[in-house]
Formats: sequence, C-alpha cells, structure tokens
Amino acid sequence: MKFFSLLAGVSAAFLATQAGAAVVSATTEVQQGGGDVTVSPLGSTVDFSFDPGSNTPFTATAMFTSDTAFSLSLTAYDANGNNNDVSGYTLDLLDGVGDFVSRWTTDTTNCGSSVSPVSDGSGFCNLVAATGATGGQAAGAAKPGATLFANLAAGQYRLGFYDSSTPDEGTITFTYSAVPLPAGAALFLSALGGLGLLRRRKG
Repeated sequence: MKFFSLLAGVSAAFLATQAGAAVVSATTEVQQGGGDVTVSPLGSTVDFSFDPGSNTPFTATAMFTSDTAFSLSLTAYDANGNNNDVSGYTLDLLDGVGDFVSRWTTDTTNCGSSVSPVSDGSGFCNLVAATGATGGQAAGAAKPGATLFANLAAGQYRLGFYDSSTPDEGTITFTYSAVPLPAGAALFLSALGGLGLLRRRKG
C-alpha cells in the first residue's frame, strides 16, 4: 500500500514539473544602444525594450538554461516603424558554460557582426516584423503569434535581439515553454496515481 501511495506522489510531482516553465536559470546583457532586456520571474518570457536614440544599433541578449525540451515563440512586437521595417533575433546553442556551439538563426546577415559575438556565424539572424507589415523584407519576417522553434532540446542557449535604426523604439516579447509530456506517458503516470489512490482507499 505504501508503494502505490509513493507512485501516486511521484506521478503527480512529475506531471506538475512537466507543466511548469522550462527555464531554470537566465542572465541578461545589453551590449550597445539604449534599452533593456528582462526575463519574467517564472522564466516564461523574455522582453526586449529598445530606444537607442543616436546610439545605434541596439543589441541585447538573454542567456538561459532549460532542463527540458521547449519551444520558442514570438508573442508581441510593438514598434513605431513603417510597413517595411524589421528587426532581427539570434538563437545560439551554447556548451553549458557559455561558449558558442552553433547558431540556429541563419536566414540573413542583416544583423551585423555585433549581435551575440561568436566564433563562427556572427551576424546571421532571422527577422521579425509587426503584425500586418508587408513591405520589403517584412513580408517574409516572423509576426507575433508565430512559433519560431519547436521541440528544442534541453540545454544552454543565448537569445539575442538586434535593431539598427528603424524602428527607433519599441518592445518585443519572446515566449518559451516546456514541451508537454507525451500523451501516453502522461496517461500512464495518471493511471499509476489513480491506482495508488484506489489501493489507499481499499486499505
């Protein structure tokens, strides 16, 4: 009876962990320009706010460690730009102690060499634009609501943001979330918990 009660507790704790935020640690840095970068207390969002003024471009990064697989989405992009204005973001895989391994964002070289300086692939980034922006490169850029990367493996990563001069102020929010436990495994653990509860009631 104690064995099944223990299984019930373990399964409940495991399911609760899988439902939580993926990020277990994070550090941020503004490399240049005026602005800020913050990670939410629960580790579910990264917000970049930029207003570089005459000191352009703006570049900032958030280095984080995830203990489970996760997905990265673009939640919001609010800026005072035009229909064809874009900004860039970078995502680097690190080795666990902050050193570069590989870059996941390689669509364009628009972001210059100053974004998340790395030994290989500096400047490569992917583009984001405001909802409804259709001019120039904005037409093919990611818009709010888009999933940027899905099912990334647990590990250490660096998310960077770059804005050259236009738009000249705004905010952007990235959301990362733990990949849900496969349905079969979740059902199995729930069944174990239910079995433990049944045995406890019979006892």
